[in-house]
Formats: sequence, C-alpha cells, structure tokens
Amino acid sequence: MTNYIGLTLFNPQGEKIEIVSYLEQFNMYQAKQTNAKGITTTPLLSESDILDLIERQDAIKHSMNLVEEWKYQEEKELQQAEQDFKEGKKIDNESFLKLLDKYNIKTPSRTRGWIINSLRQIDKDHCSYTGNLSKNVFKLADQLYEKIS
Repeated sequence: MTNYIGLTLFNPQGEKIEIVSYLEQFNMYQAKQTNAKGITTTPLLSESDILDLIERQDAIKHSMNLVEEWKYQEEKELQQAEQDFKEGKKIDNESFLKLLDKYNIKTPSRTRGWIINSLRQIDKDHCSYTGNLSKNVFKLADQLYEKIS
C-alpha cells in the first residue's frame, strides 16, 4: 500500500484536495477539500479514487491553465475597452456592460436588455443601435466616463 498522506490533488472542478490522514478501520483516506467559496469539507477517498485523480491531473491542470488564460485575455480586453472609451473611441455593447458592472453602475434591467439586444457600439457622446434609442444609455455612458477619468 502506498502512503498518500500529504499529497495535494485537484478535482475536476479545480478544487484543491489535500490527503491528510488514513483511516485504517475503513481502508480510506481522509482529505481536506476547499472550494472556491472557501468552504472546507473532509471527504473520504479510497485508494482507487486517489489513483483516478492522479491520472486525471494533467487534464485538470490543462483545463485550469485554459481557464486562467481565458480570464487573463478577458481582463486584457476589458482594460483595452476601458482605455478606448476613456480616449473617446467606440466600444461594443458587451464591453460597455462589463465596464458598467466593473464600476458598479446600476443599470435598469430593461436598459440592460436594450444594450444586449440593440446597442452595437458606443462612446461618450454617440452610439450606433437598432430599433428605438434607450433614454438611459447616455446617462450610463456619462457615469462610466466620470468613473474611469
């Protein structure tokens, strides 16, 4: 029997699992698992469970790296959109919404829907859209411009 105590693994959701003890009477290992919300649980794992996790570590690590790359790319794109808006350039509707959320600018749900469905691009003073113009969109653009300037 291999001793897995002290081994740190990750489950498919990317949560850290640390093997902390062996319960001989159950022939199981006790683990400490902490999720993204900081909640710690203590699952029991068999040796085959641990071996399965070890085998899947490469795939899990690869997935975690892809998620981290995606988050980094998203943050970089959001920073670029913020800079463009600050410089008076137009940004797309998705970036506009993300910036409103980032700066905690309250957006009425109806206006939010209009931004998603009708707004194409916006800068501080102009926008391109389909359908009828939302009355709130330029108020939101002004609030955003004040926050980022």
